[in-house]
Amino acid sequence: MGYKSRPVVFWDDLAIAIKRPTFMIIPITTTLAKIRYEPSLELKKNSLNGLFDDGILKVYQLACISKNLLGRVIGKLSEDEKNRVIQLLKIDFPIHQK
Repeated sequence: MGYKSRPVVFWDDLAIAIKRPTFMIIPITTTLAKIRYEPSLELKKNSLNGLFDDGILKVYQLACISKNLLGRVIGKLSEDEKNRVIQLLKIDFPIHQK
């Protein structure tokens, strides 16, 4: 079965993840109506993230996938976007909070 290439955010500690057969990812969609599902984050295309269109980071679909399914790197999140994702994850997965 073939897979269509989809943009995702690699959301893992590379030093740890490199030893495992899987990576944690957060999918991105260009269906902007998906913002209604929480938690999610709107991403505007820019030269840093390398997106071709504005998109929605579907934090609610944090997933673990095989390394074999990952393609090429097209960009990265800004520090502000990373911090916003962390805050959303703290709301959705309230573990290790003091």
